Amino acid sequence: MWVAFTPTVGAQMLIVTALGMPLRANIPIAVALVWISNPFTVIPIYFGCYWLGAILLGEDQATFGEITSLIGDRVAAIPEDGLVNGMLSLGFDVLVPMCVGSLVIATVLAVPTYFVALHLARGHRAAVLREQAAAGAVQVDPAALDAAGGLTAPRDEDIP
Repeated sequence: MWVAFTPTVGAQMLIVTALGMPLRANIPIAVALVWISNPFTVIPIYFGCYWLGAILLGEDQATFGEITSLIGDRVAAIPEDGLVNGMLSLGFDVLVPMCVGSLVIATVLAVPTYFVALHLARGHRAAVLREQAAAGAVQVDPAALDAAGGLTAPRDEDIP
């Protein structure tokens, strides 16, 4: 999720794959999350990042129309100019606030997203373990049962 809000459109899938391997992340899920910033959403996302960054840096903000035109032209030119040249052509008056804003937004959104994803993954593991126990494929330790008689979400170290 963090990479999805950085101004790296066009390279985000490569970035999450490169970061995900040493971190043992779920690469397909990471790639799916960066699709949040796609051709339909990139301009509103990047404008929001620019706007927040300009406020944080105390700079005057360009209008949505000005930024939309500038970002739209640059994103369209990325296949021809390349990502780095396309982003640098925005100019530092736009790029610096956009980077500052994107780092703040990415971090603020990534932290709760991590915990939500962790909860969902543990719940999924518990459901799989519950199904396997019902089928007799695994034996469940009674300590893993919660007060309602179901299975609690197992911790990573509890799953072989």
